[in-house]
Amino acid sequence: MQILSNMTAVHDAIAAAASGTSDVNGNVIAIDGAQGAECVALFGTAAAGGLKCQTGDQPDGSDMTDLEGSSVDAAAGETLVRLCVHKFPSGRKHHRFVARRPSATTLVGATSHRYGLRQQPPADAQTEGTTKVVVSAEDGAA
Repeated sequence: MQILSNMTAVHDAIAAAASGTSDVNGNVIAIDGAQGAECVALFGTAAAGGLKCQTGDQPDGSDMTDLEGSSVDAAAGETLVRLCVHKFPSGRKHHRFVARRPSATTLVGATSHRYGLRQQPPADAQTEGTTKVVVSAEDGAA
């Protein structure tokens, strides 16, 4: 299993959250020339959570907007969700992942990693759960 081979040293964790339906924001991370990022989240209830990516210019996250096409929900029977965003939109300076909880569930935890320029997101055929890879609209189709 090759999960961290193409990752940079920038990591972020979204803290665990008690049962609820509100979104849980990750930290705002500078893109700094990164090609993309990956986030993996574990929810307490199957098919009750999801992930999305937001991008913006302000380091405090005040102008964050959802990255089009980057929302993914856990499939039926799944508690693990993985979202890879390949090729951030040009001109954006920061990103963050958001754990979505449209149904009451706990967020067991989530972690994300950036990967470097011209490196593809790591492929792992053994990953269980729901996975989505997003390519920004200006650079290609998702």
